[in-house]
Amino acid sequence: MNNTTNNTTEEEQGALSCTYPSLTLWQQSVRAGSVLLVIILSLIGNIFVLYVVRNNIKLHTVTHYLIVNLASADLLITVFNMSVMFKTEVTGGDEAFGGVAGHIYCVGIIVVLNLSVACSILTLTAIAVERFCSIIFPFKRIITVKLAKAIVVGIWVCSFVITIPFFFHIKVEDVYGDGVFYCVEDWSIITSQIFQIVFFVLMYACPLIAIFVLYLSIGIKLWRRQADSSLGNSNRRTRMTVQVTKMLVVSVVVFALCWLPQHVVLFINYFMLHICPPEFLWFGGTLLAYANSAMNPIIYVTFHSEYRKQFKVAFTRCCPICFGLRNTGTGLNLQRKGDKSEEFVMVNVLSFKAKLSDGPVSETSYVNTSNPSKRSRENHAFSKNE
Repeated sequence: MNNTTNNTTEEEQGALSCTYPSLTLWQQSVRAGSVLLVIILSLIGNIFVLYVVRNNIKLHTVTHYLIVNLASADLLITVFNMSVMFKTEVTGGDEAFGGVAGHIYCVGIIVVLNLSVACSILTLTAIAVERFCSIIFPFKRIITVKLAKAIVVGIWVCSFVITIPFFFHIKVEDVYGDGVFYCVEDWSIITSQIFQIVFFVLMYACPLIAIFVLYLSIGIKLWRRQADSSLGNSNRRTRMTVQVTKMLVVSVVVFALCWLPQHVVLFINYFMLHICPPEFLWFGGTLLAYANSAMNPIIYVTFHSEYRKQFKVAFTRCCPICFGLRNTGTGLNLQRKGDKSEEFVMVNVLSFKAKLSDGPVSETSYVNTSNPSKRSRENHAFSKNE
């Protein structure tokens, strides 16, 4: 999965080299601005996810540890690949540079992209498996935190293995002989087509099918549990489980929809060698795929109460002006309530002193500041005695 230039050899004379299109300044500015917006949202959102999970003990679970792994993969795409795309849109070209450094650069951006994509889909699959084990077998702790850490390591190892071919088939080359270097793929047509099919099947189609089956089983189980449950605590736990499951299902659906256009582009690029993919599909598919990294934190805030609470806290701290008027009004109300409570305490203290002068103190004579209704009754009785 990449956006490199196909290198034309004698074996593939019909292949076209798809280069950066000619754009007006307005079009280039809009494209660069949209990429920059996605970068900012992805950086802030995924760092926010890492912060919330780290500081909220309620989220120290296997599911959210895997979500942290997903956020880490999204940050990897944001820092390396989105920045390269932003540079391409600003400069109006996807040129690289020659030498060993250029080779490392070309291999690096392609490997990081495919590594992150593979890590994301495998993490979503691991989350679905963990949810399946937790819900279908609620009394068995099958996936522990220790096992989850091993799963995370295995995900990154498998993701790296799938990218090994790029180390041998990506290079930097002066394609047109004008001293300008580009990142190109140097392998035969049949090899590139086979790799694309294998990558699509292993890192998109099969995981999504497995995730669909797992969440379908979870949905049936939760529906039966809701129908059979009668206790309040059981209903509450079921609602929380449904909430988390909805969030994860939406994450998977969004991932599938965001990365589908990119796979369409790659199939056109590898199998329809006489044409280039439409520019709106090329740019739009790439941007939509990268935007998935920014969408995940939004999904978490939308569906999960803990993320939503922390988002409100962070937003009020970062934007105090937006809540200044509300806080001022709230402060006045609290001050009025505070004055009233001080009056209650003062009256109760006077009552306490008066009863001390009359005789021994009973248990009901002590100051009660915990319940306003009890305070009012004591004050009323005191006024009657007077």
